Amino acid sequence: MLLLGPPGNGKTHAIKAIINESHLPCVYVKSFTGRYTDPADSIAQVFERARSLAPCIVVLEDLDALINDTNRSFLLNELDGFAANHGLVTIASSNHPERLDPSLLHRPSRFDRKYRFELPDLALRSRYLHQWSRRLPTPAAKHALDRAATLTEGFTFAYLKETGLSTQMQLASEGQTRSAGDVLLSVIEGLKQEIASPPVERPAPAAPLVPPCAEF
Repeated sequence: MLLLGPPGNGKTHAIKAIINESHLPCVYVKSFTGRYTDPADSIAQVFERARSLAPCIVVLEDLDALINDTNRSFLLNELDGFAANHGLVTIASSNHPERLDPSLLHRPSRFDRKYRFELPDLALRSRYLHQWSRRLPTPAAKHALDRAATLTEGFTFAYLKETGLSTQMQLASEGQTRSAGDVLLSVIEGLKQEIASPPVERPAPAAPLVPPCAEF
């Protein structure tokens, strides 16, 4: 199974939900680079561990960052089942499917199920913002929420969540000096400027594991 789409739209949440609902052990892979092992041994160790736990879920998050010209063939061999893969479910995600080799994307029996997590459209953004507003002591006016849904075109779900949290914090700090709708719209303008700014390179945070997960 391969989950595709821009970051911040729920791929990791979907993976966690699958793990929680399945009640199966999982092997969660962050890197195939080992200090004392070569790529072939690292990948073999991952799948050997998973087979020992079968039925088991193997999670390869940010597949485009995990795979390179050095280790691609070793992963393909494991996915093709040169060793018995009975009882294994491999779930991978990618923010940049255009960087993935066609041998991973289009060959049968590797990632046969592909699901796209696209940016929320106007209807989804409107529904999200209206539901969020109901949690406020004084909900934002409908016309402000409708305007906010239009202004947030291009926002991921992560940015919509940040919109709600920032608005709540701003309302708490200001008291009742402005309406919820006015604060919401001003927060959106600030976030739009942030999105438009060149990204700052930061180390990726470690993804929290969902027990029982073996981490690599």
